[in-house]
Amino acid sequence: MMLSEFVERTGFEPLPFEYEKIEAAYYDFDGDKDAFCKAFVEGDGERKIYQARAAEIDRLNGKILEMDKTAKKDGEEYERRVAGLEAQLKAQQPEETVTMGNGCSYIIYITTNPDKAYALHRPMMDMAATHPGWHWHVSTVEVLKDCRIPGIYHDRNYWATLVEHNNGDWKKAPTYEIHCI
Repeated sequence: MMLSEFVERTGFEPLPFEYEKIEAAYYDFDGDKDAFCKAFVEGDGERKIYQARAAEIDRLNGKILEMDKTAKKDGEEYERRVAGLEAQLKAQQPEETVTMGNGCSYIIYITTNPDKAYALHRPMMDMAATHPGWHWHVSTVEVLKDCRIPGIYHDRNYWATLVEHNNGDWKKAPTYEIHCI
């Protein structure tokens, strides 16, 4: 029996997966299409399908509530982890007592490998040569604990090229810049 024949005889249009079950019951039924459809209607088949739908909706709603609780719990755990990491990061921030000479400017280029850091070294030295009369110092080092670079970069395989320069004005306040590249 086709779905359209079933709908025509019963006045009820089941969902495709529901009709698969109805069709299986029809093949096991001892009688023709008309007798099966009459038995379906008299046996309250439509009400039973609606009850099954309601039960499935209840089951899915329960699953949604369970998933919502899990998501909320996961979200709270995520927020706790983020807060903990932010606290660690804040604890590692550089203190404002960075030692710098008056009039000096410090520019630090932080990289993840020494080749990039050394590649910056030569251009910075060339720049120093184009500013006669200025005091320049360029160094490239692995970032360790005993340096001016913020603690977040310490002992994690970061490399830095540090450019210290002064244009002769020893009265100006020192400046400090970090560029991650």
